[in-house]
Amino acid sequence: HLPCLLFSDAQLQVILWGLTVLGVNHIPSIRNLKDLDSALQTKYGVPSLHYQGSLGHVYYVNHLPSIIAQEMGNPRVHPHIHHYPEDTGGRLDQPWQAARWLHEINPSLATPMLWKGRQDFYIFE
Repeated sequence: HLPCLLFSDAQLQVILWGLTVLGVNHIPSIRNLKDLDSALQTKYGVPSLHYQGSLGHVYYVNHLPSIIAQEMGNPRVHPHIHHYPEDTGGRLDQPWQAARWLHEINPSLATPMLWKGRQDFYIFE
C-alpha cells in the first residue's frame, strides 16, 4: 500500500461524479476514501524511516522487513523467492547457489524446515 494517495481531491471528485453519472449506488465520500486509505496504510503500509546523514542531509528509507513481508504474501512473487541453498556442484548461476548460502550462513537464520515429497526435514534434527 502506497504511503500517499495517487489522486488529488479534485481528481477523486471527478471520479465520484463519473460514478454518479453512471448510476452507481452507495458511492463513498472523499472523507470515507481517505479514512479507508489511512486504515490500510496503518495495517498494511510500508513505513518510511527518517535518517539524517553525517553531513546533515535528511533521507528516508522504506522499512525492509515490511517490504519482505508484502512480497512473501504476494502470490505472484512468493513462488519465485528461494529459501534454501542449492549445491550445483561448482556451477554458479544464482545467489542461492553460492558458498555463502551453502556454508557460511548461520543455520538459525535459515529456513527451519524443508519439504521433500511428503516428508519434512528440520535443520536442527
